[in-house]
Amino acid sequence: MLQTKTENRIPFEPEFLLITFSSASHCIETEKKAREDFNVHIIPTPREISASCGMALRFTGTTPQDVSRFFSELDVPSQFFAMGSRGEDGKRPAEKLNVRS
Repeated sequence: MLQTKTENRIPFEPEFLLITFSSASHCIETEKKAREDFNVHIIPTPREISASCGMALRFTGTTPQDVSRFFSELDVPSQFFAMGSRGEDGKRPAEKLNVRS
């Protein structure tokens, strides 16, 4: 099931977009597909986001709408986030945009 939040309601300017997964194999499988259309890297899941396998895909140089379209076609459990720049406290704002269960 896909739950969606409207991307234009992000309360900050996203520095990058992120998809997290429930397993490392889903992350690696999705990264192969994403590389066809996006600048994407596997990174450790930021500590501001807790529930995942510990790996995430970081998307840069694209829009939330483009990644949202890609996300909507995934068939693995995952979550889609917008991540902001670090604040003075060292933490990044994170906004969950979509969830696929």
